[in-house]
This record gives sequence, C-alpha cells and structure tokens, in this order.
Amino acid sequence: MPTLATALALLLALAPALQAEPPGPRPGKPRAPVTITAQFGTGTAVVNLQFDAEAEKTVVSIWGLDGLTVTQATPLPRTSYRKGDTLALAVTFVAGSEAPTLAVSVGGLFHGLRQKSVQTFGPGQPAKLRAAAAARKVLTTSEGQRLIKAGPAAN
Repeated sequence: MPTLATALALLLALAPALQAEPPGPRPGKPRAPVTITAQFGTGTAVVNLQFDAEAEKTVVSIWGLDGLTVTQATPLPRTSYRKGDTLALAVTFVAGSEAPTLAVSVGGLFHGLRQKSVQTFGPGQPAKLRAAAAARKVLTTSEGQRLIKAGPAAN
C-alpha cells in the first residue's frame, strides 16, 4: 500500500502534465485554415484567399450587409485546393450607406472535417467613421466598468 509521501511525490511529478492543455479542439469558434483579405476600390473589391491546408468541396459566398449590395462576384474555378494555393475573386458592389460591410464565407473539407471561416470588411468612408468614433466618450463607473456615451445622433 503506497504511503502518503509516495502518493504526494507522484502527484508532484504529474503536476506539469495535469496543467498542460488537453489534446483536442481548443475553446472558441473553430475556423477553416484559410486566410481571407480584401482590397477596395470605388464600387469594386478583390477578395484574396490563401489556403493554409488542402481543401475539398470548397464553397465561397460573398454578400453585403448594412446597405451594401453585391452586384457581381467571380465564381470559383474549381472546388479543390492545395495548401499554399491562392485565389483572387473580383467583386462589384453598390454601397448604399455610410458604413457598408462586405462579408466573405469560405467553407469546405479541411483535414477531412467540414469547417468554415467568415470574414467581414468595411469599405465605408473611413473619415466619417473615425469622426463618429472620436465623438463617442468612454466613461467608467467607480468599479471600473466601461460605459460608452453615444455622440450626437446622426441625421
């Protein structure tokens, strides 16, 4: 029968392993291993995809939010990509508000698992957005909780 000293020594020896991160999925929202970026012009965008792992049955969706309407987007030339492959998709849109948003979703089978990444971009008018942010004042309570006081109402 093990003594208390032996059990304590065993527990101390195993302590680093017990504190290590468990194997398997990490907490948080899982993402497909693909990098999504975009460059904007007036009424146009180029959405760049870089596949960081092999992908099969790939589907890309591009849509507008907050007043942005996508009028045309380049379709995918194929549905399978190798690690390191890059792809540029041309997009035309009409931005119907001061803070339009372009959304891009890339999904498919990565490492044999169905995964998806969604990225949003704001091609809006940066000067107006910065001015609106500067007009907001951040206040804190005596306990340090952040309160945001909205600026003047937009017309």
